[in-house]
Amino acid sequence: MLRALDCATVLDAGCGEGFIMQRLRESLPDRQFTGVDLRDEAVEWARGLNPDCELRVGSVYSLPFPAEAFDATVCLEVLEHLDAPERALDEIARVTRRYLLVSTPWEPYFSLGNLLRLRNVRLRGRDPEHMNFWDKAEILRLIGSRLTICDCAVSLPWVIVLAAKR
Repeated sequence: MLRALDCATVLDAGCGEGFIMQRLRESLPDRQFTGVDLRDEAVEWARGLNPDCELRVGSVYSLPFPAEAFDATVCLEVLEHLDAPERALDEIARVTRRYLLVSTPWEPYFSLGNLLRLRNVRLRGRDPEHMNFWDKAEILRLIGSRLTICDCAVSLPWVIVLAAKR
């Protein structure tokens, strides 16, 4: 989905250790990537994998960038960890000029996959670090309440949503 977009600058909001950014950079070398994550140690690791990218420590609730600083933002496997995903989406939209690409676990399939692997059995497969457990319709409703949905794909057990700023 990101490959098809006309965007030169991309923010990875919640970049973690930078593994996904590294893969995106390899497949999209003409794009300029910036990353932000809450954890210092994750940002340090990401710098090692992405030495030519700007990486900052920061929160998705208060991103250290001006309004509309990026053509597109990716927020992959982040929203399910947040106590206020609506606030994070509003802040991400603030720094995004055009597009947002989001992925989240698709419930109940994500938890079922965990159960089949005998992970988190006491929690019925739910990840203890997740605060939100959306099905496809719920995540589309959340994102669609703030942005215009352009596309939605499923890569079991995840939902991937491309949205545009209104």
